[in-house]
Amino acid sequence: MLKGLLAGLPIPLVSQAAPKIELFVFLAWNCPISNRYIPTLNKIAEDLIPRGLSMQGYMGWNACSANRLEMWKKDYNPQFPVRRDDTYGRMRTRLRARTTPEAIVHFDGKVAYRGRIDDRYQGWGRFRPEATKSELGQVLEAALEGRHINVDWPRPLGCAIDEW
Repeated sequence: MLKGLLAGLPIPLVSQAAPKIELFVFLAWNCPISNRYIPTLNKIAEDLIPRGLSMQGYMGWNACSANRLEMWKKDYNPQFPVRRDDTYGRMRTRLRARTTPEAIVHFDGKVAYRGRIDDRYQGWGRFRPEATKSELGQVLEAALEGRHINVDWPRPLGCAIDEW
C-alpha cells in the first residue's frame, strides 16, 4: 500500500473489487427444514466459492445466542461462514428475509433471486428424497457465467422468521 498524498489514506496497488455475486442464506438452529439443507448449502459452497461466489449465512440475533450458534456449527459443520444477525436483525430487514431457509442472491448490486433453495419440500410433511429443480442453482450458475436469467422466485417453505 502507498500513502495517499492528499488524504493520507492507503491506496491499494491492485484493484480489490468486491465479489459481484453474493449469496445470503437465512437459517435457524431450531428449524428442521433449515438444518436439512446444510449438506446442500455445503455443496454449493464447495463448488461455487472457488469460482467467485461470496456466501454468508445468518441466524437470528434474539433466537440464537453466541453459544447456541457455536454448538450448532459443531453439530452441522457448515462449510461457509454463518453468523448471528447481531445488528438487531438489520440484514434480515435489509434483505427482507421472511423464512428459514431462504436464499437471496445479489448480482451486479441487484437482487437476482429471493426464494427457496430447491423444490425438495412441497408442503408440510411432504418432501422428495432428491430435488428436481433448483432455481437458486440456475441463478448462481448463470451469474458465475456473467449472465442474468429470469426464473420464478418460489417462496421458501420452512420456519417463519418471527422474532429475529
